[in-house]
Amino acid sequence: MKASVVTTAYNCLDLLKHCLASLENQDIGADNFQVIVIDDGSQDGTGDYLRDYSGSLNLEPILNETNIGRAASRNLGIKRAQAPLTVFLDADMEVDPDFLRRHLEAQSGGFQVSVGKVVFHESLEKSPLMRYLEKRGAAKLPPGAEIPGRYFLSGNASVPTRVLLDAGGFDENFWHYGGEDIDLGLRLAEKIPLRSLPSAISRHRHYRDLDSFIEVIRGYGRHSLPYLIKKHPHFFRDLKLDRHPAKSLRDLVIKSLSNRYLYTFAKRLISMGFAFDPLFSYLIFNNYRQGLMESGFTFPFPPADNTPIN
Repeated sequence: MKASVVTTAYNCLDLLKHCLASLENQDIGADNFQVIVIDDGSQDGTGDYLRDYSGSLNLEPILNETNIGRAASRNLGIKRAQAPLTVFLDADMEVDPDFLRRHLEAQSGGFQVSVGKVVFHESLEKSPLMRYLEKRGAAKLPPGAEIPGRYFLSGNASVPTRVLLDAGGFDENFWHYGGEDIDLGLRLAEKIPLRSLPSAISRHRHYRDLDSFIEVIRGYGRHSLPYLIKKHPHFFRDLKLDRHPAKSLRDLVIKSLSNRYLYTFAKRLISMGFAFDPLFSYLIFNNYRQGLMESGFTFPFPPADNTPIN
């Protein structure tokens, strides 16, 4: 057994079936990998489906009686991983037949964390936002390029299992979108390199519209960012959130763009079809910053070094 695939599912049985069907078609053969699916307290029959599964996969279900969150659920899967490489995949994604082979081949040059490419499924009509999201993170860099820890994405990534266990897995204090991935990526980057692997493609069956995505980003800023910054003060500076009050022309421009009238104007431009990448970048920056401020976080952040706060 060469790889252990870990995925969590919560009330998405139809999507999970597509995901498992794509894993059944992997070109390395089902004997070379196990699939660990954690049903995180679903109420749509997911547990029964996993119990009765009779397909070709070496599938091991973990059935949570109640919802314990993605971080804790993934950690349960990590502990059951039998292979030297753990591959993370979201339940609402499908993968190409060479997906696992690509992740395994990436380890031939030495241990690394590989972050694959996430695109939206061809059955979905892609909005400008979705096309923008496909170009973010590791997708911005060429194959094999070393990427920062904040680009780690558990919807399509592989990590040597021993390294993952030594790092302690996901931090279960994260309950909201985004935080647990970035935190783990930042910690892993201290141990081994993270590299872009665009040849390993997962196809997301989740439509993204602008308003709901903004709500997700605002929630990320409100709930995940404060704890993330407390653990990793340097991440605050990586996001340029410490540039307040304005000390340069660039900072003055960023500060002025927080004006709610300009924010409304940016959204209006997008709705009129002027969906330029900088507009989406501005909306995302504005909303996670606004969410952070709503959490009670104060600017500027005091630490001058990278020493974590206790």
